[in-house]
Amino acid sequence: MNHEHPCGCDHEHSKSFPDVLNVDTGIEITFQHDYPVSQEKLWEYLSHNELLQQWYPQLVFTDFNPGGRLLFQYEGGNFEEMLVMDVEAPCLLSFTWDTHTVTFQVSALGKGQSRLSFTQWVSEMNHHVPVDLCGWYLALLNLERAITGDDKLEMAEVYHHHYPQIVDLLNQESDFEFINPFG
Repeated sequence: MNHEHPCGCDHEHSKSFPDVLNVDTGIEITFQHDYPVSQEKLWEYLSHNELLQQWYPQLVFTDFNPGGRLLFQYEGGNFEEMLVMDVEAPCLLSFTWDTHTVTFQVSALGKGQSRLSFTQWVSEMNHHVPVDLCGWYLALLNLERAITGDDKLEMAEVYHHHYPQIVDLLNQESDFEFINPFG
């Protein structure tokens, strides 16, 4: 049954991608942060390429609709194509990320504040998962810096500190043993 959800949409978001598919495997990792802008402005930073690239320059939407495409552009011109799964402005964006799923939920907190919940459903653990999560963590830090006009952080500034923490977290939550290259 539909009801008012904290994101402002008039339906239920409690079911995750694996729930919908009746999948018992995988793990969900969620980062949540409050931003000093309205829900609508935060949505623009997710949905407009010129603002998206201020905090995640490798990403570009070629079609911002369900069934559309999101490109991850590698150095050298190669790219990886992701499928846009769901778009419900200004509160929900979901797309594939390799064999995983990424979902952003944006909710208004009032007084020019909004909350972003980033969730990555990891279908299968591998050694690239903590690298992805560290990259997303950096991107979300840079999202706030884009909003406030501060300089972006570089991966090296965040990676050496947060990568070991993410590896430790994932080692606690799964049977897969990740290797921490920093000790």
